[in-house]
Amino acid sequence: MVDTTPSVMSALVIDCRSDTVTKPNKEMRQAMYDSVDEGVGDDVFGDDELVLDLEARLAMMFGKEKAVFVPSGTMANLIAVSVHCERRGSEYICGSASHITLYEQGSGATIGGAHPRQIPNEQDGTMNIEHILDSIRVEDDHFPTTRVVCLEQTHNKCGGRVLKQSYVDEVCDKVKAATKKGEGDADGGDEDKRVKIHMDGARIWNACIKNKVSLKDAVAKCDSVSVCLSKAVGAPIGSVILGTEAFIRKCKRLRKALGGGMRQVGVLAAAADVGVDAWEQNVTKSNRLALLFAKGVEKIENIKVCGPVESNLVILSFQRLKKDVTIHDIVAWLKKKYGVLVTAFGAPYPFNDPNSVRVAFHYQITEDEIDFAVSSFKVAAWEQTESKKSEGN
Repeated sequence: MVDTTPSVMSALVIDCRSDTVTKPNKEMRQAMYDSVDEGVGDDVFGDDELVLDLEARLAMMFGKEKAVFVPSGTMANLIAVSVHCERRGSEYICGSASHITLYEQGSGATIGGAHPRQIPNEQDGTMNIEHILDSIRVEDDHFPTTRVVCLEQTHNKCGGRVLKQSYVDEVCDKVKAATKKGEGDADGGDEDKRVKIHMDGARIWNACIKNKVSLKDAVAKCDSVSVCLSKAVGAPIGSVILGTEAFIRKCKRLRKALGGGMRQVGVLAAAADVGVDAWEQNVTKSNRLALLFAKGVEKIENIKVCGPVESNLVILSFQRLKKDVTIHDIVAWLKKKYGVLVTAFGAPYPFNDPNSVRVAFHYQITEDEIDFAVSSFKVAAWEQTESKKSEGN
């Protein structure tokens, strides 16, 4: 039984559960307060100037025609996939370990009515390109019609791995080359049969820092992108979908049907705008803190860092747990004893280690807090695992 009696140190809270836990900073709160006098309106009526400005700004930064603000990344992916698969009998290709597959309730199927075709993810978050191409359906009355391939950047379940830009571009080029515009459907329609590329860019900000590419170049060959504002950017709420003007018009219509049409959303857009101003320095810091933490814990006996650290996420596993101690016990112990909050990660594919945790970093964490977190993990490993020496006795 693990003793989770609170210690004096647990009054300190270092929240590493996710980069979504940041709180609006002073500049954001001021911008939210000022927004009432600076153009906030009703976004459903289309007259909230602040959200319109934010959408236009992000569309320009990512090199797309238009953007639309939505409450969450899950809704953003659902809308994007559903618009690509708006015709009955459509199918989307995604990774077996993708966020869309694992953490969004299968909404593309249950709500969007599209069939998901899963391809195994490799350890680096990629899908084998030949597997992608082989999975695109030929025209046959027995099959659904492939409409879109979904990529994820960075890849959460693979430990925050960053897809190389060359890989993203190659997937886009080869899928587009393999599925050029058709002559029209069997019903005589003039539909574009080219399979599209959707980028789930929840943490694409972190990927751009790692890959040293601009936001625009990162998604230049993608047809649509979902970008989270409440993770790396540190906004309290929101994501955006980006794409062509015609695509975003359909997204906006579906947003309304899903309950995502909000009113005075400029209050939220004002905070997001402040976060976007400082995204490069804050995301660079987040990525750096993750590396600093990983270097500290990798020296601890019975703690293994799972895979390379490429963004702001660190996946690590506890080895040789004591009898009757579970990873959930350790997560509870870290919280109660030291105020360090992390997430039990179960058996993250492809690491397949049931005793893993995810530690996420954001710009509101300090280097001193990193040192403290490393020390707390050292004590956890010392108290909750069996040493190699004791195993030999």
